[in-house]
Amino acid sequence: MAESLPLGTGALEGDLHIFAYEGRDILYSAETGAFFEVDSLVKDAVMCAGVDARRDHVISELSDRYPLDQVVGVLEELEAADILAFSPAALNEDPEQADQDSSAPQPITMCLHVAHVCNLTCTYCFADGGDYGGKAQLMDWPTAHQAVDWLMDLSQNSGSCSIEFFGGEPMLNFDLIRRVVRYARRVASERETDISFGITTNGTILEPEMMSFIMTEDIGVLVSLDGNRSTQDTHRAFLNGTETFDCVTQNARKLSAERPDLLKARATMTPVDLNIAGIAESLAATGATSVSVSPVNVSPHHPNAIREEHLPEIRLRLRELSRIELSEALDGEALKGGYFGKRVRQVVGAERKEYGCG
Repeated sequence: MAESLPLGTGALEGDLHIFAYEGRDILYSAETGAFFEVDSLVKDAVMCAGVDARRDHVISELSDRYPLDQVVGVLEELEAADILAFSPAALNEDPEQADQDSSAPQPITMCLHVAHVCNLTCTYCFADGGDYGGKAQLMDWPTAHQAVDWLMDLSQNSGSCSIEFFGGEPMLNFDLIRRVVRYARRVASERETDISFGITTNGTILEPEMMSFIMTEDIGVLVSLDGNRSTQDTHRAFLNGTETFDCVTQNARKLSAERPDLLKARATMTPVDLNIAGIAESLAATGATSVSVSPVNVSPHHPNAIREEHLPEIRLRLRELSRIELSEALDGEALKGGYFGKRVRQVVGAERKEYGCG
């Protein structure tokens, strides 16, 4: 468990957390994605600086327990690493320029629910079978046309936008998707705006014509697959009850064989299968360039809910996966994402983040 730091106070720079891992204390900076293994002096210095922003007070507090020269040296190291800042001025940043940057137009992503209907019956579906508790229906062209025009107007200043097709199962309204893409590309070209597209799909519908269009238009495809055959077929069946594993994996492999750069895969994890590494391996077998596993989001009383008694196994499985991905990284293998690949790239690349969450 991470120790609570007095965030936003004292001399701390950004969102920091200290937690124990296999007997070692680790300091994590959510803004930079960086991890540091720390000793007791560094840990105490960070905790103390979070309460008192004055350097002399921190030194006085710590020098009762540690040699003075070590205390001063640690504080200097933490300042150099952007962990502590005793000066009120922002480090390496012009405040006036920062204000300008924060108000700069940002690219906009629009999610179009083109189908409130689905061809599957998933045991944990948050969309009530795809219709969200309402009338099963497909988006019409006038609605989509108006939405695209609205997006283009909003994106005029930033010069960049994207459209994500969602459902239900969006591929059930493929004719509209094709019309939206062609129209949006034309308008974006006229306005000199960069545009990209993505589809979140259950992967059961991928006719040759559809796949050809997806590849031609460079549309990213996120396929939902919950793991191996047993797990997938337990949770995600066709409306008539037949299994989906073979259909989804075959379609995903068809796309990845032609355009692996377009395919990503994600799984919803339930107590039926908590083996995160095994789930990720099943997804990677489709040829997806990126895989991710997310815990199910349902009521705590739902049969598929992840509850307190499941957490010890989840922690164990996460540690197993972390060791696997670390071994792959050290062997020079490409990381497909999963739980830790993205974090590793953030640490290596010193990527800064505005927010600590994903």
